[in-house]
Amino acid sequence: RHNRLCHRSHQNLDNPHPALHAAMTPITDWLDEILLSVASWLSAADLTAFQSTCKRLAALPTDVACWRRLCEAAWQDKPRYRLTPERERWLQLNLPLQSWRARYIFFEQDSKRQLITDTELISLNWYFNYSPQAGGMGKRTLQRVEFTETHLRMQNYPLLPWRLEPSELPAQSNRTPVAPEGRLGRFGPLTMIQNLMQALLSASPLPPKEQVLLIANFPPHRVQRKPDDWEWLIQNDNVIFVSALDESCITYNERGFLESPQHAVEAHD
Repeated sequence: RHNRLCHRSHQNLDNPHPALHAAMTPITDWLDEILLSVASWLSAADLTAFQSTCKRLAALPTDVACWRRLCEAAWQDKPRYRLTPERERWLQLNLPLQSWRARYIFFEQDSKRQLITDTELISLNWYFNYSPQAGGMGKRTLQRVEFTETHLRMQNYPLLPWRLEPSELPAQSNRTPVAPEGRLGRFGPLTMIQNLMQALLSASPLPPKEQVLLIANFPPHRVQRKPDDWEWLIQNDNVIFVSALDESCITYNERGFLESPQHAVEAHD
């Protein structure tokens, strides 16, 4: 009996079970299909580490199979960035030479940027409301406003001049050229994104800095980036501006922006 067991053990080592055989095979000898299947389960950080292991793994075609999926997951809860067919067409038109990995890295790093550009202020959709202490009543006083190249246009006010301070853009100008009509879309200015992408992919991002928006003779408005959906929040004690793809996509509801505190209390009661 002992001899039979030894014989079977030798047979198992000579002809191992397929699963055991796979486990004994170096990962660099695995088929691309298996490696891509493994890679598809990894986070962005783990996928980067995985492909940094050796040349074979670095050469895997993970851009569409993995990085596009990571982009889709990361942008799903951010309406202006969500990978809809319209958004994907915009990326193909405006950033055609960038890989999905490059796009992922760019937008992740850009989401930490705290300085808004003139071009973004002009091109994005903006919604305005008063704070409760200044007479804000939620959606009853919510309005869409527009920044032109020189003035803020809003209901019940004359045109109001505006400027951003401090100037943190390249020395030659605080203005980023606006892309031609039809290449701007609802997602952001082409020239600005291309310039930022080139800078971010070739160097470390600058540390965040404070920035204010000055409108006519009103108190300064602090500029902030919303971490949940990467939109912009500009506010002072009396008013709030929020960027959004459209009104239905507004997620900010602090300081009675969408719902007045009194209405919220009544609804709760």
